[in-house]
Amino acid sequence: MPARNNPFKPTKPSSGSNFAGRISEISRIRTVLDETKNGNPTNLLVVGERGIGKTSLLLVSKDLATGEINLSEDPFDFLTIFITLDKHTSISELALKIKTKMERALRNSNKAIAFIKDTLRFVQRIEIMGTKIAGESRHTSDVELFESVTDCKLSHFPSASKRP
Repeated sequence: MPARNNPFKPTKPSSGSNFAGRISEISRIRTVLDETKNGNPTNLLVVGERGIGKTSLLLVSKDLATGEINLSEDPFDFLTIFITLDKHTSISELALKIKTKMERALRNSNKAIAFIKDTLRFVQRIEIMGTKIAGESRHTSDVELFESVTDCKLSHFPSASKRP
């Protein structure tokens, strides 16, 4: 009998506290994140037998990408989403899944709202030869501001209207 059970079980990914090893895989993922951060994105394909920890590795990668796990002086600050695909997923369904997940992730990201507010404040201060580029904001909520600056309409999400 093994000294310890395998924490990786199909359909039940292991949490970060149980995750060990995979140094070369995590190092490769970190390199890809560094390259992406510097304008040179790369694709990765994670493959392997069922139950060996692929999803657990991806969850650790997500934590690394979002900055929840910090392995350097300059942590990553990516917005991440997870999408489930199967052999019947069409290209249009994939695009819709990506759009929906990105809208939700952006809506829930205080950093995205803060960035949009800072950008809007900056644009409002621009003046060329005595003419202002943009007037004062007339948005009463973060949701209205977000919708006016992006193409994402959040009003169809129930929790969007609850935000201050």
